[in-house]
Amino acid sequence: MVMTAIRKNPYIIGCPVNGPDRFFNREKLLAFVADNLNQGARAILLYGQRRIGKSSVLAQLPYALGNEYTFISLSLEGKSQKGLAQVLHELAKETLFSLEEASWVPLLPSIAELTLKPELFVTQFLKQVHEISDRRDLVLLLDEFDTLGDYPPESAGTHLFPYLQEFISAPGDHYKFLRIVPVIGRRLDDLPILRKVFHSAPLWEIRLLDFTSAAKLITDPAKGILTYSQDAIEAIFELCAGHPYFTQVMGFALFSQARANDRWTVSADDVYTMSDRAIELGGGGLAWFWDGLPIAERVVYAAAAEIAEKSSTGIEVKDGEPLELLEDRGILLTECLHNAQLKLIEWRFIDRIISRPETVQRGTYRITIELVRRWLVRQHGIRDEVWELQDLNPNLKPLYDEGRHWRNQGELTKAIRCYDRVFAENPNHLGALFDLAECCLHTHAYARALELFDRAYAVDPVRARDGLLRSGVGYAKILVERNPAEAQAILERLLEMGSEQEQIQLMLNEVKSIESQQKPSKKSFGRFIPEWQWNLSRDES
Repeated sequence: MVMTAIRKNPYIIGCPVNGPDRFFNREKLLAFVADNLNQGARAILLYGQRRIGKSSVLAQLPYALGNEYTFISLSLEGKSQKGLAQVLHELAKETLFSLEEASWVPLLPSIAELTLKPELFVTQFLKQVHEISDRRDLVLLLDEFDTLGDYPPESAGTHLFPYLQEFISAPGDHYKFLRIVPVIGRRLDDLPILRKVFHSAPLWEIRLLDFTSAAKLITDPAKGILTYSQDAIEAIFELCAGHPYFTQVMGFALFSQARANDRWTVSADDVYTMSDRAIELGGGGLAWFWDGLPIAERVVYAAAAEIAEKSSTGIEVKDGEPLELLEDRGILLTECLHNAQLKLIEWRFIDRIISRPETVQRGTYRITIELVRRWLVRQHGIRDEVWELQDLNPNLKPLYDEGRHWRNQGELTKAIRCYDRVFAENPNHLGALFDLAECCLHTHAYARALELFDRAYAVDPVRARDGLLRSGVGYAKILVERNPAEAQAILERLLEMGSEQEQIQLMLNEVKSIESQQKPSKKSFGRFIPEWQWNLSRDES
């Protein structure tokens, strides 16, 4: 039996790996940073998916190169809405914490001083830090650097990047002592300011661990305590794809189970049994992982997860299927959604399946991290996620709110104008879709209301059902005299919804008595709804 004293869970979740003995497969990355620093690089950019281990990489640099440079670890998390002077002041305070053992420390510039002269952070404060450090070059390790990418114009995000670049690229030797190594949790294409400022900086993408390194990350922390079978290691790799955070979460869950049962061997069955528990334990990291994606990518990602869940294998996604599902859910396939699908593949959130080329069709993909796919199916169903698309352009909110104001005041014509302007900018603003459909219904614009409610029905059948029935009946009444065939098609479609409304059946009987021609096809009916096929017979669940 294993002694209680050594039963502390050795797997790390929720914080960076600081010890070099638990850091795997990053030797080439550390060598890359060392080589570029030694060659005089002033800025080195590291990037990769969230929770991929970027903070852990920064934590290792002092161990690998600490005798040659003075490393100062600084976090920019939570500073995106603050002004430049306040951010510089907080970074200076964090720097002081790292100098606790120094015989003297530099004076901390105040926010007021930095507001008047922001250059004091480098020209005075960091210069003094350089002197304290025996004139070794300072390397600022900037974690969560890209969180300053979502900022108002007056915030540090507007000024910090050019501010740093001004000193890094300054001629002469005045500021040659200053280097920076930011880690970025997004692709550089999404951060135009960063790309512009650091266009010549060396880049390294932090990727998933290979199988050998992932196996070490699984087995080494619990060596001598917990024994993994080979199929258990393969199962963990299948679920986590070599992602360090999720691999650690899986190990944490399995070690906890072993400790609870006092059974210190792990099989593949144990891995699959504990996968749900691992998802619970990793909930915070999964949410952080999810929040790092732009809105369009999140929606397409959720669609891909649902497609995979319903596939015959439970993992496969055919090329184009996520967009087809979105279209079925009432979403217009705009350019940003097409681009989102491509980006998810480019960023390897979705990977091509190549392990069984003889059995897998061309253009078949899977969610790269199976643990993430299972979490997406649970937490981010596509019917809910499509509503995020209305936030693609946050600048439309005042206009949408104005439309709602006029609607509440009974000024429906003015409300319709506002909603039309919202749609011109974002055709997938679903709040505007439902509101505009209601406005058209109440102004007796039945043809347009029918078109809008048909699309709304694909988004939310329960919410749109009544409006679809009322607009369909209203439009059918208009068509009875001039086009009874089309009126008949509308009413028959309404009945296909499962409606037993006596009014609709009576109207249909009346129209049939007028119309002796052949019943129109669904295609002719579609002329009244040019952009959307009728979905009324679909399952409403």
